[in-house]
Amino acid sequence: MLVEHLLPDGNTVWSQYAHLRETTVSEGQEISRGDRVGSIGKGDKDHFPAHLHFEIRLKDLPAYKWGWKTEADRLEVLRSYAHPSAFIRAHRPGAPTTQVTVEETSEAFVRSESEYWHEAEIGHGQHVYWTWTVSADQGEDCRAEWRPKLPQAGLYEVFAYIPARYATTRQARYRVSHRRGTTEVVVDQYAHSNEWASLGTYAFSAVQPAAVRLSDLTGEPYTRDQARRKQIAFDAVKWVLRSEQVS
Repeated sequence: MLVEHLLPDGNTVWSQYAHLRETTVSEGQEISRGDRVGSIGKGDKDHFPAHLHFEIRLKDLPAYKWGWKTEADRLEVLRSYAHPSAFIRAHRPGAPTTQVTVEETSEAFVRSESEYWHEAEIGHGQHVYWTWTVSADQGEDCRAEWRPKLPQAGLYEVFAYIPARYATTRQARYRVSHRRGTTEVVVDQYAHSNEWASLGTYAFSAVQPAAVRLSDLTGEPYTRDQARRKQIAFDAVKWVLRSEQVS
């Protein structure tokens, strides 16, 4: 079952509910947030435990659309879907709107001097830095930090923007510096395409410096074959206030 959603900004998305036991709405029916649309099922002949396959589609695709055989197929699929949890958090009614975005072209973004930096006119703001990943034996060369100026203390969810290209690493190691220390979050950039990936929610001070650090050192094996080497993207990072109270 597909449900069409008209967003406040005028865009349209579709949510899919698969493996339902029954649906409680009919085609063309208008529904509201909180309405019951069906019940979860167990698949053909009750073969599986009760479960739900849930998707957020950015395009009006056929009922069955997944999988890929080529890199072009993969990019087409990823551009057509959003990560459900991140999408819902970002669009939940009444969600806090205080946020700080640090573009990689701003003064709050600091990167190392290296001849191996590359640039492309894609991603957030139509610009991204990228480079090849390196192994532990080589040591990091390209590294960068996003350093926001937060307007107030509180719990902030941190997001990194992942572009559709130049982001094939499966082990991008983001180090989030927050009020209680530093947390490393490993992100599979290859699984994202032109969307925000959550790095978690942390307590931040308006005085104590906050930062996100990323480098080309991912721990993935190095190869001279560029067709098999991994790329890592350095795009925008944002802090979204979730709660003003910090315990």
